[in-house]
Amino acid sequence: MKTLNLSLDKEALRLSAADKDKSGEEICAMVIKNIIVHWSTSGQRRGLNEEDRRKFYKISDAFDKAIADKKTTMELEDDWMGFIRKCFRECELVPDTLLRQVEERVQEVKDR
Repeated sequence: MKTLNLSLDKEALRLSAADKDKSGEEICAMVIKNIIVHWSTSGQRRGLNEEDRRKFYKISDAFDKAIADKKTTMELEDDWMGFIRKCFRECELVPDTLLRQVEERVQEVKDR
């Protein structure tokens, strides 16, 4: 199991009016889910295969539960964390402050 810190410094971000009311944890989870979806359609990919799709659903459900329980950290299966890292590594993204904070949270997760 890997522990992912979901906390973000919202003061350092320029958020839209719709996102200002969301917690840093909600925003972090939303960004990670969007990165996975973006990865699934980038390059030659046309979506997720069944295994990755099931993994996405499990990750998404875990994020939703952590947000509902108002947790600032969450436990992820090792292969889920590997999948998230792979998506970040293989996506071509435009850098910004929000993405930087989320990437730092993903990168700070300790390997065994």
